[in-house]
Amino acid sequence: MKIIALAVHFLLFYLQLCSSALTTNNGSFNDEQPLLAFKNSITFDPNKVLSIWDANTNVCNWTGISCNKLMRVTEIDLGSRGLVGYISHFLGNLSLLEFIDISNNSFHGVIPELGQKLSNLRGLVLWGNQLRGPIPTSLGNCSKLEILYLTFNNLTGTVPLQLGKLSSLQRLLLDHNFLTSSRTLPFLPALINCSSLQTLYLGYNYLAEDLSPSIGKLSTNLSVFSLGYNLIGGSIPQEIGNLANLTYMDFAGNALTGPIPSTLGMLPQLEQLFLGQNKLQGPIPSEIGALKRLGLLSLPFNLLTGQIPHSIGNLPQLRRLHLHHNQFDGRVPSALGRC
Repeated sequence: MKIIALAVHFLLFYLQLCSSALTTNNGSFNDEQPLLAFKNSITFDPNKVLSIWDANTNVCNWTGISCNKLMRVTEIDLGSRGLVGYISHFLGNLSLLEFIDISNNSFHGVIPELGQKLSNLRGLVLWGNQLRGPIPTSLGNCSKLEILYLTFNNLTGTVPLQLGKLSSLQRLLLDHNFLTSSRTLPFLPALINCSSLQTLYLGYNYLAEDLSPSIGKLSTNLSVFSLGYNLIGGSIPQEIGNLANLTYMDFAGNALTGPIPSTLGMLPQLEQLFLGQNKLQGPIPSEIGALKRLGLLSLPFNLLTGQIPHSIGNLPQLRRLHLHHNQFDGRVPSALGRC
């Protein structure tokens, strides 16, 4: 009886190994087909990085491909390879894919609706290509997405409100495109739900309309906030002072009016502040002197008046101060010598 039991034990163990191998082989095969379709969408591969992408080589050994223990594809890393082509929608069939980086190449065409299937995606890095068209609304379905880099492309349309569903989003870079806006930048209130957001780059687009006080409800983890060089008007809301962990704020090159809010003095972590090339009026608030970590203060090409506040002399880290092309009067305060 012991011999029979032992035989049964080894038989079950063997069947388990066979089942595991079958799953692994099928998984690799299922992932191989979408990647070969992606390869077929490449029209120029100057460095021959995809030369070993064929059915005779295990997909997990292909250049730029990483797999998990079950030999399923989890990562595509082909940044800065000189590739020319378009992004195949078949990548959406890689159900366990977590990271895509095809940045700094020459991909053109539109971004396919990958978010309809890639529920495990954590990072999508497409910056530095020639992609056009809108940002796919289906990206809002990628509930695990933490990084979305679409900067330096030719994207058009509005920022989809669906991005506000990405509660895990940490870094959103959409600058240097041709994005526009409607009404009062409605996507910014939508991002309030992104409680993990740390970096938000939206500069060098064609975003217009006014800032809403709701920006003060953005993530308290936000440290980088850039809206520079758009077409944004209206005043800077006092609620900006709620973003207590900001280290970098760039609203330069817009059409902002009204005063510099005194609540900026409530941003103790702020290191760089860019508000130049707007139409800001009134004096520099003395509360600026509370920003002990401020190393750069840039306010040129505005309509600022009054005297330069003595409190600027309380900024021990200040290294660069840009105040030119305004309408200040009085003397330069000797307190600046303490900086």
